[in-house]
Amino acid sequence: MALAGKGVQLAILSACLTGAGNHSDAFAVLASALIVSGIPAVVANQYPIPIKSIAPFVGSVYTSLALEGDIDRAVAEGRAALSIGIGSTTSGEAVVEWGIPTL
Repeated sequence: MALAGKGVQLAILSACLTGAGNHSDAFAVLASALIVSGIPAVVANQYPIPIKSIAPFVGSVYTSLALEGDIDRAVAEGRAALSIGIGSTTSGEAVVEWGIPTL
């Protein structure tokens, strides 16, 4: 991959299903392929994610990274932003979008 050996430390993939697929084939899943190519941290989505959820998640991740520099905490902050910002559906069911992004 063109990013190998270029010092890239983090990739955040906003598209749906970038972390899903057959993980036994490292190149069948985009997130796995990036890790195999040498990027140490990749945030991807395990399932389809609504467009309205991407900006709050990524915004919180980048804010946390800028303030604290800890990727694990940043992803947790992004997930928390989704759980707080979205709430529940009109039928009262909890929205599970906070669990879609994965590191």
